[in-house]
Amino acid sequence: MRFKASEKCAAIIGIMFTLLAIKIFLIYSFIDIENDFDFFTQLRSPFHMALDSLLTGVLCQFLWADQNIRNFLKKKWVARSLFAGGTLLFVYLTAFTEPYFLKEMKDITLFLKVFYFTLISMAFAGMLLGLLGQVEGYRLFEGRLLRGIAIISYSLYLIHAFLTTKALQVTEFLIGHDGNVL
Repeated sequence: MRFKASEKCAAIIGIMFTLLAIKIFLIYSFIDIENDFDFFTQLRSPFHMALDSLLTGVLCQFLWADQNIRNFLKKKWVARSLFAGGTLLFVYLTAFTEPYFLKEMKDITLFLKVFYFTLISMAFAGMLLGLLGQVEGYRLFEGRLLRGIAIISYSLYLIHAFLTTKALQVTEFLIGHDGNVL
């Protein structure tokens, strides 16, 4: 059975809203966050709690794969709007919203717990779709320097967990204890 692009997108958006509702329910019902470690282990690290970022990427792929939607996204005003909107949202979220790690745990709002990372992924999705729609200046992102940075960045992303684990093991060996200071 083949689904239309609109059906695929509706399903992804429905799943994203369902995940946000589940996050809110879990936060108010079960998750007790007292420190930064709890925030990451209970809210950001579990796959089901961070699935919104992956779904945003899948949604972009579904949108771009459909010829009619792609033609719409390639319209200059659409590409400009997506890129500008994504950029403004990203700047607002990163420059004008105090990050959770600078706050006391009791001061972390529902917005930061549930919507912050979802909105960041949506900001990047808007920028990506704008660039794919060939907004002015898109060639800057195809340049040799930024491609090199992207390749290095993605490579580090793929191996950072392994490197972090090994670095902790070496550090623990050098300092002579298991590193557990809690």
